[in-house]
Amino acid sequence: MAKFIEVKRAENPEVFRFECDKEDGDILINVDHIVSIIPNGETCLIMLNGYPGTVHAQHSTAWVMGLINGKP
Repeated sequence: MAKFIEVKRAENPEVFRFECDKEDGDILINVDHIVSIIPNGETCLIMLNGYPGTVHAQHSTAWVMGLINGKP
């Protein structure tokens, strides 16, 4: 069964947005599609397999990794 994490997207018009994700706020990400998580100061960029860009999350890399590993 797929595992999803919920992250708050940082406001950055230059990064990829899901077509169905027009509103600011939380989005769900299937952890099986995460290729890498890149630190970006207090935030991070999440690269997804099969998507042409990144999701700019309003959380640190360590926080996102904690969600993936079940320890928020």
